Amino acid sequence: MSVVDPIANFFASYPSTGFVYDRNKGTLEEFERLSSFRQWVEGGKRKQKAIFALQRALQKEFELVFGKQDGDYQQWCDLCRTLGIVPIPGSRVKHVHVNVFDVVDAQRQGRQATPIFRNVQQLKTYTIENGMTFPKKRAKRGLLKYLLRNIGLD
Repeated sequence: MSVVDPIANFFASYPSTGFVYDRNKGTLEEFERLSSFRQWVEGGKRKQKAIFALQRALQKEFELVFGKQDGDYQQWCDLCRTLGIVPIPGSRVKHVHVNVFDVVDAQRQGRQATPIFRNVQQLKTYTIENGMTFPKKRAKRGLLKYLLRNIGLD
């Protein structure tokens, strides 16, 4: 397993004959495909444990790319570029409503993060409908804490 790719490491930790992780697809899309392949029951212990592990991998990936501290100018620039914020860096990061899964996937795929929502309610609806929740309590450091919003699920 590669230390440099926490999300790929997550998928590699579930070896299966027939399932091949595609990093060019969305992380959650691949998780759902793995879940189906392994026949995890929705709400079951195995799937819940895997979701928790995926969230940990997502946090590690975010911190690997954008850092664990919020004082690094280059990391702010990288995040602003991924979010499409100009000028770089922008204090507007605190006011951007975007799902962390989408930010990590966009960075991994070399594109700008989409969708970006006008308000927290739109983000909440999208997050719940797509099962893309991430516990806010995990974001105690680094730039991640500036992106997570309280959508009433923690």
